Order: sequence, then structure tokens, then C-alpha cells
Amino acid sequence: MRYKFTFLLCFLLFAAGLASCTSEAQSTQQRRYAFNNILDIAYTPDTLHRCHGWFTDAGSWMGFTLPEKEQWINGFCGPFSLDMFRRQWMAQSAVTVGFAKEPQGLFVPDSTCYYPGELYMSARSAKGSITQRLNFADASTALLRIETDKAEKLLLTGSRWADNVSVTVEQSSVIARHPSGESVTITFTPDVMLTETEHNYTALVSASKRTVNVAISFFASEKEMTVGLQNLPALLNNPENALQANAERWEGYLSKALRTDMKPEYDRIAVKAVTTLISNWRTHRGGLLHEGIVPSHAVDYFVGFWAWDSWRFSAGTAKFDPELAKNNIRAMFDYQQPDGMIIDCIYTDPAENNARDSKPPLVCWAVDEIFTQTGDTAFVAEMYPQLLSYYNWWYQKRDHNRNGMCEYGSTDGTLEAAAWESGMDNAIRFDNATMLKNEGVDDAWSMDQESVDLNAYLALECRLLKKFAGLLNTSFSGPDYGDRVGDYFFDKR
Repeated sequence: MRYKFTFLLCFLLFAAGLASCTSEAQSTQQRRYAFNNILDIAYTPDTLHRCHGWFTDAGSWMGFTLPEKEQWINGFCGPFSLDMFRRQWMAQSAVTVGFAKEPQGLFVPDSTCYYPGELYMSARSAKGSITQRLNFADASTALLRIETDKAEKLLLTGSRWADNVSVTVEQSSVIARHPSGESVTITFTPDVMLTETEHNYTALVSASKRTVNVAISFFASEKEMTVGLQNLPALLNNPENALQANAERWEGYLSKALRTDMKPEYDRIAVKAVTTLISNWRTHRGGLLHEGIVPSHAVDYFVGFWAWDSWRFSAGTAKFDPELAKNNIRAMFDYQQPDGMIIDCIYTDPAENNARDSKPPLVCWAVDEIFTQTGDTAFVAEMYPQLLSYYNWWYQKRDHNRNGMCEYGSTDGTLEAAAWESGMDNAIRFDNATMLKNEGVDDAWSMDQESVDLNAYLALECRLLKKFAGLLNTSFSGPDYGDRVGDYFFDKR
């Protein structure tokens, strides 16, 4: 009797544990689904050059939108090339879906949604319903999953490829090449009947398949495409691994961003902030030697990395993706000048980089945020010499009268670049400023205006550099005027 009781108790405990794990797994899968339509990206492109806002993830340089219900097409719109120099729609929709026996059938949208890390849409016609989901497997490839409730053949095709894009079928892939060297590939499993048509393709799916997986990829060059295509059969044969990795990554983001001590009504704001930062994430490409975050992928000139924007993005991202935060800082220091200067902004084409000015010094704050979240002294040790060099640069090149209080300035002597260095650009505080040539150096000019904000930033940077020196058991070798800033700038009158 005792044996039976023990066995029954163990069985019940096991069952309870199993149920708990199942419930937790379901919760993990559904957490992002609590935040529907997190950003409004509904847009059906009529002209193929408009800038808007896109669904993008994993550092990709391509983006998609949801079709507008008033201008419905039965496929996600895009992809759009997010590169600075070739921003355009590659197609209105690279993959649209219909029933083969009803290719011109009218689909009525049921619902569309932008969840964190996933697009969803469903529509129906007289033949049946079709749902589609889009998730990024990595920076190059988005996985499209198509499901239907009817045992009917499906017909997939592209909609309105850009005029300068050539479309060919090669084995199990459709390849759309742009003259710039960029290409979009649409890869199917071998059992899909793929046919090349005039400037387009058709893909016929057997009626026995209720679920179809399609890989939509974006490559910067022919060489990159050749390598990338080799990995797609494995993805399509076993998409569950990539989808699980995507779900776990986003669950990690959200679990770290959402706080139990925060009112629930703020949860959506936190998730929107995370989604915005991840949408602006770009992997390394061309002159961008590390991944990082652009200020806004929806504004056509914000497609490089800016210095103080990077410091702020890294401070925010440190909480939920510290490796991205680290690389965002490394990307800017890849172009640190011999004198220690960190330049204003960098691009995929280094010829476009702006070295006329720097940006407000907040990088030690960002590094400290990363350290606070990770305890990673190795990263602090990696960055410390470069941080100290940049800190010293301000006093060497931006302290006109050598009194320990710095000014914003430029390398070319222009007030325009000096105002950019402040991050306030055309603020009226600079309207009457005059540029002064700093003695002993050829590329250093200061405004005749000592700024309290700049020197407050430098005081904090100094305090944090001394903290880092203590962590690393080394000495701090830089000027320290932090205790003077308050008295120097305060005027009792």
C-alpha cells in the first residue's frame, strides 16, 4: 500500500511539473502576442520609392510592411532596401498567395497585426482562408509561413517588381537582381513547382500541403548571395529551430524590459521602445565594421551610426541585449582618430563619414550601463584606453584658454559643424557665437562659449573613468575638473 501511495504521489508530482512546464512554454510563446499592433506600419506601396516605417529585425537591411486593408494585396509588402544609397522597394510584394483554381479570386482581409518580432495577416476568398506569418531567421532571411484551411492548390507569385530588377528562376529559388548588386531571393522546398514568367514567377503548391514555408532573403552582393543560398535548404527543411530561436530571443527582450514594479499600463510603452530599437538595428556591412543602431530607419538620411545616439542606444539596449550594446560602441571606436577624437557619424561608405566634429561625450555612461547589467570587466578593460584617449581629446582640442572648461568646436573652423557637435544643431544659443582657433593644433577650433552641458558630461565621464580605473587596478591619467563645474557656471545673479 505504501509503495502504491509513493508511486501515485510521484506520478502526480511529475504530472504537475509537466503541466507547469507546458503552461510556462505556452506563456513564453504568447507573451509577445499580448502586444498587438505595436507599431503602425500599414502601407501598400503605389510608387516604389516612398519612405515609411518597416518591420525589420535581427539587424537586417531589408524591411516589410502590412498591406493596407483599403488597398489589399494578399502578401506582405516588400522587401524594401534600407541601405542609405539604394533605398527603394524591390517589389510591391515578393510573395502573394492565392488559390490556383481562383488566381484572380478576391481576398477579403480578416486581420493584420504587427507583434514584436512577427507580422501576421489573414484573408479569405470564396475558396477558403489563408493566414501568413513572417519572422526573421537572421539578418539575411525572413521565414514566411503560409497556412490554409482548404485542401486546394496554392499559387504564389510576385507583385510589381521594380523596373530595374531582373527576375530569374534558378533551381528552387527566384532571384531578383538589382543593378547595384543587391538581390532578393525567394526559396522554396523542392516539391513546389517553380516556373519563370515574364519579369516574374509562379510557384504551384500541392493541395496535400496545408502549410508552406518560404525563405525571403536579401543580399548585398553576388558573393554574399552564393554563400547565403547554401544555408536555405536546411532552414526550410527544419524551420522550427529558427522559429524557436526567434521566439526565445524576443521572450528574452521582453522579460528583461518588463518590470514587476512598473504599472501594467506602462508595459506597452516599454515594449514599443524595445521594438523601435531592434527595428533600427543593422548588422555590420561595408564600412560599418560592427553591428549597431541607426537613429531612425524610417528617415532616409538616418542610416549610419551617430556618436552620442550610439551612446544612448547602447545605454538603453544594455538591459536586454548587452552584446548589441557593446558592438554599437565598438562600431564608433573603429573610426577613432589618432588624437583620440570620436567622429560625428559613420556609414557603409566611409567616404560619407563626417569627421568635422564629434558629439557630446556620454560614452563612459553607456559603458557603465553595460557593466551594471553584465558585470563584464573584460569589456571595460577593452574600452578603457580608448575611452581615456577620447576624454583627454576634449581638453587637448576643445579648451581654448586652457582653464579646464571645454567648448564645442569643429575641425574645419565652421560654426555649423561646431553646433552639430553639441547635438543641438541650429539652436539659437549659438546664433551669436564666434569660432576661435586653438593654439598649437591645426584642426582644432572652439566656440567662444563654454557650455555647462558639455562640462557636466565631462565631469560624469571623469568620475566613471576613475571608477573603471579602480576596477582594473590601474591609475587614472586625465584632467579632473569635475568639482569646479558647479561653482564655475553658477551665477547668483
